[in-house]
Amino acid sequence: MSRSVSVCLCSHNGAAHLGEQLASLSEQTQLPDEVVVGDDGSRDGTPELLERWAASVAIPVLIELRADPIGHGANLESVLRRASSSILLICDQDDHWHPDKIRRLVQVLDTKPEAAGAFSDSALIDDAGEQVKGSLWKTLGFSTAEQAAVANGHGLAVLLRRNVVAGHALALRRDRLELLSPLAGAHHPDWWLAMGLLLDGGLLPVNEQLVDYRLHSGNTVGLRSRTSAASRIESSDPSARSIADAALLEQIVARLDQLRPGLLSAEQRSLFEAKITQSRLRGSLPKSRAARLFPVARALVSGGYHRSSNGWRSALIDLAAPPR
Repeated sequence: MSRSVSVCLCSHNGAAHLGEQLASLSEQTQLPDEVVVGDDGSRDGTPELLERWAASVAIPVLIELRADPIGHGANLESVLRRASSSILLICDQDDHWHPDKIRRLVQVLDTKPEAAGAFSDSALIDDAGEQVKGSLWKTLGFSTAEQAAVANGHGLAVLLRRNVVAGHALALRRDRLELLSPLAGAHHPDWWLAMGLLLDGGLLPVNEQLVDYRLHSGNTVGLRSRTSAASRIESSDPSARSIADAALLEQIVARLDQLRPGLLSAEQRSLFEAKITQSRLRGSLPKSRAARLFPVARALVSGGYHRSSNGWRSALIDLAAPPR
């Protein structure tokens, strides 16, 4: 059973690696029915590269060149809405797709028509394109048991601990876009999309590395878990991130209640509430490291860090983060 497929590509000053990504789209065993591009104010030759490639391929390529950037979330929503196919694949500008990526994700979605999306694992490469040990799922600790939980419709607890669904590895059904909008204000669009798709039909994990995901300082959404807890303490603000996480989850629940009344079960609502409570706690910890010890220890003993975060690693980050 075939489906029409759109590749949705967001670009912004991506000329360094964009050519490799575009070439990998041309080499797919199942070519897309269209490629929809939103360029967010590039000044490095990216628009010219896109236009040359569009003129060289038989695939319809719809390019919107924007003079003034609107941000990644708004740009992503724009390309998704402009796409006309029934299945949409999100494409980063600096990765490399394996030849079977489109065919495999569409094939998996065809096995379960009610599923809202499918997502794969990714190989990891550095800025020079050299292979990095492991894979995205291994780095995130996305276990076989968690993969089964997501596949069987019980993955909310998994996603609330940390997002394992990378946008660059995702295929989604276009008819879910109403529930998933707006993306413009979401500080973590991949997580927003993953939550909505999981709850409105389900997500299918594909345990295959179908993308080479490039790790470098210019990633719009970095891979937090690839860094050690020690380096994350120095480079991140867990308080600000936790406050943003709580706000995002509250928006998701409100959106679901508005557009799909009754969709959330009592158990799912309880999971959301626990994560929001934990995120608020992490976002309101005292400035002093010493004063954080009791609330962090209490949440660790009660299981809050293990249910809603990365266990003792998250607790360590909260305790050792520099005084604010």
